[in-house]
Amino acid sequence: MKQRKWTKEIVVERLKQWRADGVQVKMLWRQDPAMTSRATSLFGSWRKALAAAGIVSARTQWSRKLVIDRLRLTRGQGLDVDPLLVSAATRYFGTMRAACKAAGVPCLTSTPPHREWDRDKAIEEIGRRHNQGHSLRATAREDPALYAAGKRLFGTWTKARAAAGHPIPGKIVLSAEEVIDAMQKHVADGGSLPKLAVDNTLLQRSARHHFGRWSDAVDAAGFKAKRRQRWDKRSVIAAMRQRHADGFELRKAWREDKSLFRGACRHFGGWRNAMRVAGFEPIKAERWSKQRIIERLRAWAERPDDTDLGTSDQALSSAACRFFGSHEAAFEATGIESPAKRWTKERVVAAIQDRFIAGDASDKIGFGDEKLASAAYRHFGSWPAAVEAAGLIDKVMFKPQLRRWNQQRVIAEIQAWHDSGHRLAEVSRKYGALFHAARTHFGTWNKAVIAADLEPERRFYTKAEILDMIRRRREAGESLSSGHPDVRNLAMLTIRHFGTWRKGLAAAGVVQFGRKKVAS
Repeated sequence: MKQRKWTKEIVVERLKQWRADGVQVKMLWRQDPAMTSRATSLFGSWRKALAAAGIVSARTQWSRKLVIDRLRLTRGQGLDVDPLLVSAATRYFGTMRAACKAAGVPCLTSTPPHREWDRDKAIEEIGRRHNQGHSLRATAREDPALYAAGKRLFGTWTKARAAAGHPIPGKIVLSAEEVIDAMQKHVADGGSLPKLAVDNTLLQRSARHHFGRWSDAVDAAGFKAKRRQRWDKRSVIAAMRQRHADGFELRKAWREDKSLFRGACRHFGGWRNAMRVAGFEPIKAERWSKQRIIERLRAWAERPDDTDLGTSDQALSSAACRFFGSHEAAFEATGIESPAKRWTKERVVAAIQDRFIAGDASDKIGFGDEKLASAAYRHFGSWPAAVEAAGLIDKVMFKPQLRRWNQQRVIAEIQAWHDSGHRLAEVSRKYGALFHAARTHFGTWNKAVIAADLEPERRFYTKAEILDMIRRRREAGESLSSGHPDVRNLAMLTIRHFGTWRKGLAAAGVVQFGRKKVAS
């Protein structure tokens, strides 16, 4: 698709057309994001693009003089201040109080009283907080004034807690005998020691404290710890020579021994360089052509046991895809039948019977063979149908099929959940599959609930309601710290609607001051 070339004339013409069609000025930028971006680049700003089209921007262009004039019209007459005016006043004057002072009008916001701190008051407040059951570790978030006073008066918060008689408890460490007993008991119960190290941080910390490393603690408990291979040049060369002596191909080490391959590349700069240092001559890369690929494919097709080109000869597989585009095209150019097409109904049935007699994992589709599973679906429509054709429907186990969701099933499940007495607000926690399916098919959970003729339990707040809640807390003298437990939900709503907590406070006409002063 050819990309459109934007010019100033096209942008102006498009803006005028949208305006003539009745699009509001404040909604013009949403009509075509690509054009909006290009218009900003061509004219320097979106406001200049609107001016070039003869359209007056709906957004107020604030200045210090305009802020003062608006304050005299509103605050001077005792009227409520527009949130945009509060934001502009804060931007140009620093605070709403400074803006009102510059405009010569009274500021209706009151300065919160400052508390004078000394050591006795700080100790008393720490003790009161502890007696009320509050966490002293959360003081910095829940009571920043007390936390700052404690650090200022005592040097650190840890020393302040100790002076108040509530020092930070030391870390608990198990004894060496307890560590060994816990490991042995866990292994006796059939558990995994690596998983135990992840799940039990206390045991892991205690093991490191007494034994230095987790692996040394495992050895002390009478088990063999699995240690990561640490390579150097000498060990890499020795491992390569041992691999060759054991009859393994060095060129397949990248797939069969990834640790050795990475160690060789890290210490020698590449696998070929490591082979030369170890006394082996690297195999030269084969030069491919279409004719050579065709010859090799014909020779490969004569092998009766090979049915997957990518597994049996990866170099030939890559070359075939590079020169012909796909395996199918390469086989067609060679004039031989593709292995994927060699499957017939008879061969699928025979393969299923052979795999079952051999004792392969019968609970997996295709007995774990993707080629067999694909052929079964292609010839019989499903894996159970292929198994039934093989006469083994009563002997082969099947995993339960995944539930297929659609809008009708989502609505039916929501109604059934509601009729059974469950709360709709608990679906995301107790029935995650239904919750995610509802969001997939309806966009949001509430839209799915409405489609099911039910009323969403979660309430939606408007900007006006959020600002009113902030003002009520201010009038009641309650905390407006976003980290306070009683303010967290309100802060999340404010951030969702206004971008940040500070912008919400500014829109509500509430001035948020810096840290309180403390006495030395």
